[in-house]
Amino acid sequence: SGMNPIPDPTNYTNTATPQTVYVSVTDADTSCSSYTTVTIRVLPNPSPSPDPVDLELCDDNDIFGP
Repeated sequence: SGMNPIPDPTNYTNTATPQTVYVSVTDADTSCSSYTTVTIRVLPNPSPSPDPVDLELCDDNDIFGP
């Protein structure tokens, strides 16, 4: 319906999770429009482990030299 357009799509901040955004896409050549929704889900960043497991690599094929 053209209600509440996002003034600057490059500077959009979502306000809830999940959040449904209504989208209008218009073909520049034909002026045909299509409408749909996009659901935005923002997941929290993972927390690092306070005691991570050591990573080890064995050179079984001597590919890294002596």
